[in-house]
Amino acid sequence: MSKDIAMQEFSPISGTTSVTSTRNQWTWEPASVESCLSELEHASVNFSHPNSDRAVLFRGQRDKSWLIESTLSRNLKLKWFSTPHDHQFTAQAKNSFKLHRLLMSAVLYKFGDAIVPKAELVDQEKQDPAIDAWFELMKRLQQYPDQEPDWEGLPGTPLVDWSLSADIGLFFANRHRTPKQSGAIFILDATAIGKIQMTLKVAEILHLLGSTSHDRLLGLPLLFCPSRQTKMLRANRQEARYFMQMDMRYDLSQIWRLHEQRIGERVLLKLILPAGTEESISNFLQQKGLIESFVMVNEA
Repeated sequence: MSKDIAMQEFSPISGTTSVTSTRNQWTWEPASVESCLSELEHASVNFSHPNSDRAVLFRGQRDKSWLIESTLSRNLKLKWFSTPHDHQFTAQAKNSFKLHRLLMSAVLYKFGDAIVPKAELVDQEKQDPAIDAWFELMKRLQQYPDQEPDWEGLPGTPLVDWSLSADIGLFFANRHRTPKQSGAIFILDATAIGKIQMTLKVAEILHLLGSTSHDRLLGLPLLFCPSRQTKMLRANRQEARYFMQMDMRYDLSQIWRLHEQRIGERVLLKLILPAGTEESISNFLQQKGLIESFVMVNEA
């Protein structure tokens, strides 16, 4: 069986759901809100690597055209290169290692020179070495971007947040969506993308990124989920997990698409929320208690 055929085996359950396969995306587009919810449940249960513990992650975005990238990457592209949210770098730019070094220099300057963990986080790490003060700093900025100190007009972190919950993915795909927008839920089989769990602390990873000197694809995004973390109610309610974007020349979908071609299996599915369904989906989520004040809870 060819790799292309093997990668098509997982199929929608609704006959009205259209399937599109392009170079960088594998997309299901349901015809109605009912089929959308059915396909999400179907994928939540069945889209996972066989013969292994399930680890399916979800990310919702209110506009289907948007790439999967960190907020910092998006702001760097927009402000330095006038590249919109839904545009990739050109092939020439992606092949430039100098571009990678330029983008990474902003990350390394922001996290190390402009911003450092507060004393309370450093003290917690000293008392419990399993705590990662740098990760905690990034996590707090990720969850509470409005509390981020101004840094040259380039907010964000290199982290991209995901959830273990399909409903949370649906919430963010529908959040602030206009009637004309088609949202998207990305569904990732994390068991099929190899050993991507972080084993070093963030400071060590940043040091390695800063010392990389040869031109190569820098590998899959790292999954950040330290076994010991400080308590954060908002992150807990979102069942949050975080990937670090290791190479900002590429959005995460393109990196994982390349990986799919190597292993001959699907790892990423894009499920479209049809335009005009935002009110129905909001009602569906409200019935489950997933409202703004619960998911985006403010902590004292």
